[in-house]
Amino acid sequence: MKVLYVSTLSSTINAFLVEHIKQLNKNGHQIDIAANFNKEIAPELKSIIGNTFNVSFNRSPFSFDNYKAYKEIRKISNKHNYDIIHLHTPVASFITRLAARNCKSKIFYTAHGFHFHRKSSILSWLIYYPLERYLSKYTHTLIVINWEDYELAKKKFFQKRLVHINGVGFDRDKYIVNTKKFNSNKVNFVSVGEVNKNKNHVRVIKALLKIKFDYSYTIVGTGKLECKLKRLINKYKLNDKIKLLGYREDINTILLEADIFIFPSLREGLGIAAIEAMASGLPILTSNVHGINDYSAEEISGFKFNPKNVSDIAHKIEKIINNKDNWISYSNNNIRESEKYDIKLILNEIIKIYDV
Repeated sequence: MKVLYVSTLSSTINAFLVEHIKQLNKNGHQIDIAANFNKEIAPELKSIIGNTFNVSFNRSPFSFDNYKAYKEIRKISNKHNYDIIHLHTPVASFITRLAARNCKSKIFYTAHGFHFHRKSSILSWLIYYPLERYLSKYTHTLIVINWEDYELAKKKFFQKRLVHINGVGFDRDKYIVNTKKFNSNKVNFVSVGEVNKNKNHVRVIKALLKIKFDYSYTIVGTGKLECKLKRLINKYKLNDKIKLLGYREDINTILLEADIFIFPSLREGLGIAAIEAMASGLPILTSNVHGINDYSAEEISGFKFNPKNVSDIAHKIEKIINNKDNWISYSNNNIRESEKYDIKLILNEIIKIYDV
């Protein structure tokens, strides 16, 4: 089949969808890509994709660039007669469903976590929920990656077909369990993810101020709030305890040096970083929100906290330290739980979805 993959930014495709496209190509599908090419397409895709279209998508739904993107994607969809247009990310999905609503193409949309959930702000519900609900009637197949989104879409939306898969998948073979961990009196915490407001590192740093035991906290990732985190670390004289590593590709090695993974996000469709940590055998401390709840279970994977409450974060940090005898149990549970997110299983599901 002739397929157009659409994402707001090309970097999303590079980060999460390369293996999907390779598998679809292997199964005989012709794949074109439309995105705002903020990054050059991944090298391993260059020889297997067809056309690439640089579209003026902007991550802000209120940007005038998106009006240009609407005209561009309408022209592309009308000209090329795709069998399937497969959408990723909210802005691209909104614009493309409107632009291609009169095409004969089947519209697939993978929602990598709705921007509204049970504990999200009223504003996110006012902005995103009406758009997703209205545009679902132009959606042939809605693919969701957590069960909260599945139940909401099943009750409230109008797609022809609703499918749940366990995220985009990850390569479990890269992650090795370090059997020597948990032996030190010093506790090594780690977080991995973009350094932004949603990832919520600021509250974790403030929670650690309340902790009396010896620890280190490593934050891996880059983003808009790096300078703010550096100022906070300097303000509280935590330079010997908290390290910002920036962007790294050796996450599997960094996880081997850690004891506990902290995942404090305000919203996550699923959160592959935490699942990678689970595959490494780390107990996890996580927010009690959205897709994280699919795999994070109190006193089974570790502990959960209210991500907006610094005192609760501090309390659960103390609690997991005081439950050190159970870390091996949490570790074993997490290794088993991570198995269902293996990329090989996810790719099999994607192929089944395309057999329409």
